[in-house]
Amino acid sequence: MMDASVIKTKLGKQSEFVALVLVNSNEYYKASTSLMKFLTTTKHIPGVYLSVNKPFSVLNENFKKEGIRNDLIIFIDAITNLSDSKLEENEHCYYLESPENLSDISIAISEAIESIDHKEKFIFIDSLSTLLIYNNPETVTKFIHFLIGKMRAWNAIGVILSLKKRGEGSLIAEIGQFCDMTIEL
Repeated sequence: MMDASVIKTKLGKQSEFVALVLVNSNEYYKASTSLMKFLTTTKHIPGVYLSVNKPFSVLNENFKKEGIRNDLIIFIDAITNLSDSKLEENEHCYYLESPENLSDISIAISEAIESIDHKEKFIFIDSLSTLLIYNNPETVTKFIHFLIGKMRAWNAIGVILSLKKRGEGSLIAEIGQFCDMTIEL
């Protein structure tokens, strides 16, 4: 079972990095919450959380229960509009139409990260696997490559979460080459 100590061991000494984090589906929730707790509670870093997986309302409640500092996070929710869920007004959340429009995602991330007036910051992508459901692999690879370049220009910590899936080995290897590290949890 993965816990916060594993995250701290793997990332604790790093100050600026882009990490591709691979997890099994049964460890996905624990991995994402442990990573967010590490960034916001242990390191006290503000940042941007792109969700293409769960609506903001669910993430917000889950993070509160887990003791994650939501006040340090700007959420970009690209999934709520697809589910016809009620949009929960919140100054810390941008709602996008869908995960298919990577240009809108890029613009929202840029606006959000540039609004953070702090030396250290992070960008958390949840999840690469879900982006691949809505976009073709070549487009996602180009998007992630572009976004990693922007993360480096912004001096932001980057975390890209993905499920370990059979058949995506070459895609993971290709994206992994753009990152500073690939971590399997």
